[in-house]
Amino acid sequence: MLQVNDLYVNYKRDNNKAYVIQNLSMKIRRGERLGLVGESGCGKTTLARALLRLLSPNAVISSGQILLDGEDLLALSKEQMRKKRGKEIAFIPQNAMNALNPVHRIRDQLIELLYEHTSMPKKKALETIRAAIHSVDIHERHLNDYPHQLSGGMKQRIIIAMTLMLQPTLIIADEPTTALDVIVQQNILHKLRTMQEALNSALLFISHDLALVSSFCHTIVVMYGGKIMETCRMEQFLARASHPYSIGLQYASPNFSMNGEALITIPGMPPKLTELSKGCQFHERCPFVSDKCVSVEPKLQQIAEGHKVACHYVSEAQRFRREAKEIATWERRR
Repeated sequence: MLQVNDLYVNYKRDNNKAYVIQNLSMKIRRGERLGLVGESGCGKTTLARALLRLLSPNAVISSGQILLDGEDLLALSKEQMRKKRGKEIAFIPQNAMNALNPVHRIRDQLIELLYEHTSMPKKKALETIRAAIHSVDIHERHLNDYPHQLSGGMKQRIIIAMTLMLQPTLIIADEPTTALDVIVQQNILHKLRTMQEALNSALLFISHDLALVSSFCHTIVVMYGGKIMETCRMEQFLARASHPYSIGLQYASPNFSMNGEALITIPGMPPKLTELSKGCQFHERCPFVSDKCVSVEPKLQQIAEGHKVACHYVSEAQRFRREAKEIATWERRR
């Protein structure tokens, strides 16, 4: 349903250029939940805003295609794209308070969306917004509240109700549970999953929380330095992650099977996006690096059905997984 082909996004500042997304291609099917993970600054939010065409003024989509049901969003006018946002493509930001207007009541903000995209009469619009907030377990009396009168979890549920009210075909959720406690987080995700499945919409779920993504999504895409390192079905990733960065992320996350072992850390810093790397983006931090990794960029190659990895040494992934279990491996090999 969504297909991104060879997307490049750059940011210009003074005489410098940041290459934030490079040669990115991905697909999301209808009804699928795809998790996009990676460290802060790897390009996750930039990708989301590129899909919505809501990038900052100094950002440039230099090349590529973004196809929604076969229609190239990059070829649309600003007005045509504005009509698609909210109706066909919905966005759930990570900070609900910033997404709601503090000087307008919740009711007015929900109705505005309906008036903008439909010719629905007022009575029908009121019935629609009441049904929308009931679906996320919020009483209709809160329609008269201002955003500051609601808790963080309630505001996030309001955003979800607003997002799904027009039954979009694509939902983009950018860390929608950030700063929420674990109980509220699970409630939010349950509501989002239930409503997404009812609409059979595609969902792009952006997060840095690998455990959260693994329990919520069907498919995973691992980004690093503006590029895709690995993409596969979630069960493939959990059993046979094959890129050293993916393996490092897995062993850096705590789980209940651990018996007092120390967590692995990935030493070093993410690459400078103002400089184009000749080789693998991850080579400066990879414990299994070779001269080829420094000089030759690995292509995203298919190693199994639906499983692609950008690494020169995917044939040695089993050894990487075995050695990465030792906390000393990552430090000793550098």
